[in-house]
Amino acid sequence: ILDTHRTKVDGIPCATVARALFDDARGQPKWRVEQRVDAALAARPELFGELVVILDDLAASGRSGIVHMRDVINERHDAYRAPTTWLEARFLDLVRSHGIAEPERQVEIFGRHGRIGTVDFWWPAARLVVETDGGAFHNSVTDRQNDERRDRQLEQQGLAVLRFSWIDVVHRPTSVVRMLKNALRAAA
Repeated sequence: ILDTHRTKVDGIPCATVARALFDDARGQPKWRVEQRVDAALAARPELFGELVVILDDLAASGRSGIVHMRDVINERHDAYRAPTTWLEARFLDLVRSHGIAEPERQVEIFGRHGRIGTVDFWWPAARLVVETDGGAFHNSVTDRQNDERRDRQLEQQGLAVLRFSWIDVVHRPTSVVRMLKNALRAAA
């Protein structure tokens, strides 16, 4: 392992996060490599540059996992916004697999009175927001009231808002795709 691929945590030598992702890619299917890289990039977007450097360092070695890592890195860029949850990643897979134009992700929306919030997915030309509601932040009565208040603020700005739950995305993907295509078509 190269010195530039090492760090110390509490005085203990270990691999950097970027190098650990490469090591972890060995023998893994591409979808799992994508999930792990996206999770790391969601937490630390600046990690992308480190991944590129390590790819350059390891590319000629023929090591297991390098092909998937090269593909995953090439599909992203330094301004890439990784999905922040598994549900967001699953929704994005639906969008891609059905040939729908990719949205911007994790976009801050502002209204007349300031910041409304960060939305999961945004199609600016269609003025369409999609929120994917996982159980961790959308199950309580207070969470749902906050979501409704925010949706009203977004709608007051002339934006359309669609919300999909885990059950929608996982168990009713055909309905999700149909609703999304209809909303995008209506805005065109």
